[in-house]
Amino acid sequence: MSALSSPPSSPPTPPPVPSPEPYKILLYYHYWPSPPPSPPPQISHETFLTSLGSIFGRIRVSPEGFNGVLSGPSSKLRMYQDYVENIAEGIEWKLSGLREDLEVEGQLFEELKVKMTRDVVSFNKKEVIDNKKKKKRGKKNKKIEEKEGVKEEEVLAVAADKKTGKTHLLSPSDFHEMLQKPGSIILDVRNGYESNIGHFLSPANPTYLLGTRKFSDTVLEEIPKKPVMAYCTGGVRCEALSRSYEGQNQDLYLLDGGICKYMEEFGGEGFFRGKNFTFDRRRYEPGGRGVVGRCLYCEVNTDQYDKGEKVGDHEIRCRKCRVLCLVCDGCLEGKKERGRRVPHGEEMVEGEEGVFCAGKECGVGKDESQVRIIK
Repeated sequence: MSALSSPPSSPPTPPPVPSPEPYKILLYYHYWPSPPPSPPPQISHETFLTSLGSIFGRIRVSPEGFNGVLSGPSSKLRMYQDYVENIAEGIEWKLSGLREDLEVEGQLFEELKVKMTRDVVSFNKKEVIDNKKKKKRGKKNKKIEEKEGVKEEEVLAVAADKKTGKTHLLSPSDFHEMLQKPGSIILDVRNGYESNIGHFLSPANPTYLLGTRKFSDTVLEEIPKKPVMAYCTGGVRCEALSRSYEGQNQDLYLLDGGICKYMEEFGGEGFFRGKNFTFDRRRYEPGGRGVVGRCLYCEVNTDQYDKGEKVGDHEIRCRKCRVLCLVCDGCLEGKKERGRRVPHGEEMVEGEEGVFCAGKECGVGKDESQVRIIK
């Protein structure tokens, strides 16, 4: 009898292939204490981010503070957060993922822009920037834009502490609870094209949406003298509102962390309907509940500014003021030229019908009312 041969040894199990690091979108802002330090602490946003590589986006830097949105690998975004937090404490960071219906590359910023401005966020005041200098460095995907000449004394004297007076910060859960109690109004302080595709609907109180692209003090004159529950995307516009709210009779309740934090806690089970518009190449955050947007021409429900494709490929804008417009596929197919992006200054071709933000004409300066009400 021959000796039994030993069974062949199994090949070693190969080590698991590490999954690619996820890309994220980082939204953040920070106001320096009131009054702002002089000079404000120096944070070399562009130098540090360029040294990391792979992180691109937009950052506004002002004597009041800073505000930015970036895309990149999550580990490198964390390194940037650590760097900034060593200089500035109490920053509002919001980290979110990409949409699954679009290619990853199409949702990432392709360049880095850092600019000096008067205000942390463009909100209620016309920015006056004495800018004569513009620099470009490196390749296209490493572009850095610098705008200089903002004088510290130009900063408006409205940097009151947001916790004083009649202003109150509400956590997402407290805001959610207050939405269900009658006696207040809900104020969306974002641009009209943001709230068009998503906003809060309260079972007990009306929601006021801005009809313009800039918040105006006349908005507060148009709404009832009741407690105001204000919200925005990530909190920065609400903070800007609170800093110019002195002298108002209404109590002001702000959603801390904005829609982003509310959606983290409640998702589609809360009172936010539609999609959360973002100023990055996703156009809106993943998730959301239902479709609240309406076509300018036939009022069918739609929430696509880009026909469901990569941002910028098929976006539809008013031919005069260039604001984003909601137009359904049916109306675009019936009048093909409506969706065409026309360069500034180009005259309309005779017989050609273009898209306008008020349907048949541009609405800028046409509507005296600053708000529209939904219930």
